[in-house]
Amino acid sequence: MDIALVGAAYNGLKFAKDALKLSLDMKVESESRVQVHAAMEKLGGVQDSLFELREQLFSLQSENDGLRRQLAEQASWQATVGKYELVTSPGGAVVYRFCGEPQHFACPSCFHKQSLQFLQDRNVMSGSFVCTGCKSEYRVKPSQHIR
Repeated sequence: MDIALVGAAYNGLKFAKDALKLSLDMKVESESRVQVHAAMEKLGGVQDSLFELREQLFSLQSENDGLRRQLAEQASWQATVGKYELVTSPGGAVVYRFCGEPQHFACPSCFHKQSLQFLQDRNVMSGSFVCTGCKSEYRVKPSQHIR
């Protein structure tokens, strides 16, 4: 059901209600006036129901759009997850490694929060890499010893 269709039905009922009111105002005999007044009250109730229905429809469509966005985000994240594998690095850290080029590593802590943060090489002898997101350090490369 489309919001425009509900709006058109609402406008049609409003026109009918206005037409009945006009005929009531033309001072027809009292019995007809009572019947026209009762019909106007019923049309008013139908109008109110249509208005509530339109509001509910709008709310459901908004919720549906939000759920579709969430599904799209989840599908995008799943596609990203498929490009990484959990490995033990040469330095002994358990990190996510990209399965393509350029080879890089991702922070496992941030990864589980559905945030992709690349580990940056600190270029130190300990072989530590740092996460740009949570600032955790991981020994990705083996330690180098001073000679």
